[in-house]
Amino acid sequence: MHRPDRIALVAGAGLLPRLILRKLEASGVEVELLCLPGDVDRSLLHRRHRQLSVENFQSSLKYLGSGGFKQLVFAGSAKR
Repeated sequence: MHRPDRIALVAGAGLLPRLILRKLEASGVEVELLCLPGDVDRSLLHRRHRQLSVENFQSSLKYLGSGGFKQLVFAGSAKR
């Protein structure tokens, strides 16, 4: 099975985004972190990240596409 070299992770609230991030990085995968507004785990905010909102979602997708990211993972909860 092919292991991706780069993954974009959209992080919502809860422990799951942090667990996924650690596992991916331990596997040698480059992770681009995008944080949803709200209750994102504060430990993630100390990393380089982009803030993601409905208003900038399309520009973030374009940024990821131009950066060669082919896979996008959503993890954690999000409020409406």
